[in-house]
Amino acid sequence: MAHYKSKKQKTILYYPKDYPGSKIIKKFKKPRSPRTRIFACSDPDGWFIDVLDIKTRTGEVADDEGWITAKDIPQWVSWYKNLGWEEVKD
Repeated sequence: MAHYKSKKQKTILYYPKDYPGSKIIKKFKKPRSPRTRIFACSDPDGWFIDVLDIKTRTGEVADDEGWITAKDIPQWVSWYKNLGWEEVKD
């Protein structure tokens, strides 16, 4: 008898629909890239920041990199700029 692992279905999330009450702190785009990087905060105290990689056209969250603290934002901004990402003001 063969043992089969059940495949876990991945839930597809979309920004902003699946992130109610979140506010964009920083937004980055890279020339010719189909992705947008967003720092978004839904924490009432503004301490925890979600780092999201979003497909620009559809809004689908391609990668949720977890969260960072507000004091780490300058280091992340510097790192993204060194990688060629440009901060976008909306």
